Amino acid sequence: MMRGLVMGHLVGWLYQYLKSHDQAGRAGIAVDYCVPGDRYNFRTIDVSHRAGQTPVVTQGCVGGMPDFAAEVKTLDMSFPVLREKARYYLTNGTRLVWLVIPEKRLVEVYTPDDEQVLTESDVLSGGDVLPGFTLPVRDVFVDTAVEQ
Repeated sequence: MMRGLVMGHLVGWLYQYLKSHDQAGRAGIAVDYCVPGDRYNFRTIDVSHRAGQTPVVTQGCVGGMPDFAAEVKTLDMSFPVLREKARYYLTNGTRLVWLVIPEKRLVEVYTPDDEQVLTESDVLSGGDVLPGFTLPVRDVFVDTAVEQ
């Protein structure tokens, strides 16, 4: 349930940003992407955005990686697997990746040139991929406190 809440928060903030900044493209949850020419090795990305006006894919995967990708770690997902996803996305054209770790309430941010870890006291930035987009990390985890 927590993963779904976090994904919902992210896509909500992303959708609001796109509408308020007149940005073309779509924010999506669980969208299948694949490298052009390879329709068999697709990746389902938790939350993503691809700039521009592209037709909606009704069958198969979206050709090419998104500009922005966010993956939300589940308890059974290992850190090496999660970080390998980020490397794959970046190698194949994604320019900004957020790895969201709910149990630690932090976000690892990856670009082709940089890596950083942000805590709840930090603010996420869209950089040149989502210009003007900012989001306090604590807002990613709003309403996700686990009862003991």
